[in-house]
This record gives sequence, structure tokens and C-alpha cells, in this order.
Amino acid sequence: MPPLLTFVARISDGLPLVANTAPDSSSGVTQEHKNQAKDILRGLGGATTAAAKMSIDTSNHLIFHYLVRDTLCYLTLTEQSYPKRLAF
Repeated sequence: MPPLLTFVARISDGLPLVANTAPDSSSGVTQEHKNQAKDILRGLGGATTAAAKMSIDTSNHLIFHYLVRDTLCYLTLTEQSYPKRLAF
């Protein structure tokens, strides 16, 4: 299954520049997951020691993966079975 939720955001203020959700309504992505994604993005703003890439477990066997490059953060939500190398 493809990524369920994807964000591209500025690191400086956590402002989402692009957001995309899976078209399948049975994917299990809730408003809570979207809020968690926004919290992660806001938390990276101003953090000088943030890891360049990381995976964060959530409930319902879903994982957030993020990658920081230059001034942007690429964040995606996938199922646990989704290969990490494709997420990054």
C-alpha cells in the first residue's frame, strides 16, 4: 500500500507547503494522525539537533517517517509493513 499521508514543510516554522492523503477512505488515517504530523513538523522548527531522518511509531501499526534536507522536511505516514527504503 502506498504512503497514507505525506507532507512537505519548511523547517523554520513548520508551515506545510504540500499535503497529500491517500484517496482510499478505508486507509485508517484520522484527524488525529494529521494533527500528530503537524505537531512533528512544528517540533522540528528551531531544533538544531534534529535527526536528518527518523521513524516514529504511532498507534494502529502506522509509522511516521521524516527526512530533513536543507530547509525542508519530508514527512510521510505508512503502514508498518511498508519498506523503509521506499519511505526515505
